[in-house]
Formats: sequence, structure tokens, C-alpha cells
Amino acid sequence: MPPHPKLGEHEIGASLGNDGSGELFAATNPRTGQRCVAKVIELTTKGPARDDVLARFKSDVETLRKLDHPHVARILEVGHEERSAGVTAVYVVREHVEGRTLAQLVQSDGALPPKLAADMLRTVCAAIQAGHDEGILHGDIRPENVMLARNGRVVVLDSGHARLRELLPARGGPISTTTRTQAPEVLGGKPADVRSDVYSLGALLYHLVTGRHLRGNTTLDAVVGAHDDVDVRTVEAATGLPQSFRSVLAKAVTRVPTHRHPSPEALAEALRAHSDEPEWLVVARPTSGPTPPEGAPRRFQYRDLSAEKEEPRTSPLPLLVVSGLVVVGAILWQKKAPTPEPAPVVVRPAPLIPDDPAPPPPP
Repeated sequence: MPPHPKLGEHEIGASLGNDGSGELFAATNPRTGQRCVAKVIELTTKGPARDDVLARFKSDVETLRKLDHPHVARILEVGHEERSAGVTAVYVVREHVEGRTLAQLVQSDGALPPKLAADMLRTVCAAIQAGHDEGILHGDIRPENVMLARNGRVVVLDSGHARLRELLPARGGPISTTTRTQAPEVLGGKPADVRSDVYSLGALLYHLVTGRHLRGNTTLDAVVGAHDDVDVRTVEAATGLPQSFRSVLAKAVTRVPTHRHPSPEALAEALRAHSDEPEWLVVARPTSGPTPPEGAPRRFQYRDLSAEKEEPRTSPLPLLVVSGLVVVGAILWQKKAPTPEPAPVVVRPAPLIPDDPAPPPPP
């Protein structure tokens, strides 16, 4: 059942399930009829610390709302309400995106070719970097929080939710949906920073190119207590990936934060060699149009970008050479023709001004 028939300005409909950090509901703006999605996160923490975190969370989300980045899901409303039994329900209403999450994409279509995965991740990096430029961490980068819309747009969800993690209780036991891409230092209780998001981007990329999660079925205690770079060893053991690609990926997920790429922008730049000017770009689902390249997901339509590149400017020299050959061929053909000695033909350009008229005869 919906938590409340209305949250802020939006009417709440049926549940869309739980994405690991909160309950999703279909929502509608009654004034415009716009379809949207509401996410509700229930918190039990009380006191001044909670109020401070909520205030900063709302400030972050409002900043992202004004940012209006094309690859960040548009945020329409944010707020909270007090529930019974000391529960605070924080809600964020965002645009409805028609498409699939990257988790659903990999589950149904399998691992992506490295080039296509690098293209997608560079777009995600641009969206995360836009938040970092405003001083806002994402804090929850995972396959479930990135969507591939039907029109081909890559959309990052839940931007700015890093603040709320400060209010969520620490959990032990197996790795969960929300912790399998978290940086080791964050799982160990240290504050997140820019490089924590870089780690999560690397874990996302590993999932895209292998179809597996970087940490498998390990436990939180094993991740936090590890003394070696187990994630780097996992990346280096991945088969079917170019060594240079694995090096970029391994640097993103290394255990020591200062050894990672310093920013999402730097990670995107490191992947440029693996994705610059792609010959093929995924644009939509379902299948139609040109045949996809070998190894690419079959449930997508691909657009051949190479056919749309600007034609290079040609030098006039080849045209002059061809023209000269045509003239020589014509002369040789005339010499072989059985015509009697043709009179020479003098060809000269037309004068730019008329010749002077002949002087009049003397009187």
C-alpha cells in the first residue's frame, strides 16, 4: 500500500518495489498529469544530528535540482514527514524514465563489450562529476541506480543521497545490493569523499564488462578486514579484457583511496582510448535497424556513427589529374580515327573586355 495518498504536491500510486535503499512508488503531478517516481526512505534516528543531516540532504538535492544535468534524473520535489512510532519518511520525487536499469540490462543481455561499457561509464562519470563540481557526492553508485532510457539516454538516479547514509544503521553479514559497490573505507566507517565515488564507478564498470559483481558473495567483515588488494587481483584475473583496460579498471578499485583516479573526470579521461569516437552507439530497444557488431547485446538498435561523420575535404589535385587523363585519352582517340588531318583548333579564353573597334575611315 502507498505510504500516504499524497507526498507534497504529488499523488502516490502503486508500489514499484524496493531498490535496496528505499521503497519506490508510481506518482503523478495532479496539476500537469506528469508521471514520476517517488522514493521513500524511512529513518528511525532522532535528535539534532538527524535534523542537521536532513537539512544538508535537502540542500544537496535542491542544488542538483537547479543543476539540470541531461544525464541526471530531474528531481521534482524533496521533503520528509513524521510517521508513527518515531519514524521519519524522507521522500524524493523524480522524473519517470522509460527504460531499464543497467542491472536489468546485464541480467537479460549479459556482459557488454568493453568499448560500449566504457562509453556508458564515461557518461556516468560526467553526471557524477557535475555533482562533485557543486561539492555533492553521489554515495550510491550501482547498476540499479543507472538507467538506459528507451531513447538511448544514460540517466543517473539517486544523486545526492550520500548524506542519508550517515543516518542508516551499520550492517554486518553478507554483501547486499547497496554495499557491493561501496568503497572499503566507507564500509569501514570512514567518511566518503570523491575517490569513494570513483571506486563505485570502477565496481560498476567491472559489472558491465564481466556480468559479475566485483565482490561476489563475500561478507562486509571480510571486505573491511582485508589487508591486501583483493579487488585489484579480481580485476587482473578477468579474462577477455585488454591489459590496458584492466589497468584503468584496477586503478579505480584499488584499496588505497589516494592511489585511485583523483576524480570521475580523470577516470573518464583514462577510458577515452577505449571509447573515443565509437563506431557504434546503442540508442534504443528493441531490435531493428543495422546489425549490431559482434558480441554486442542483441536487444538494442544500433546507429552506425561512422556513416554520419563529416566527409573529409578533398584536394583538387586528383581531379586535375583525372581531367588531364581524359584530355590525353581524347587526343589519342582522335589520332586513331580515320579522319583526314584535322585543322588545328586554337582555344583561348573569352576576353574580359571587348576588343577596341576599328578606327573610322578618313573623310
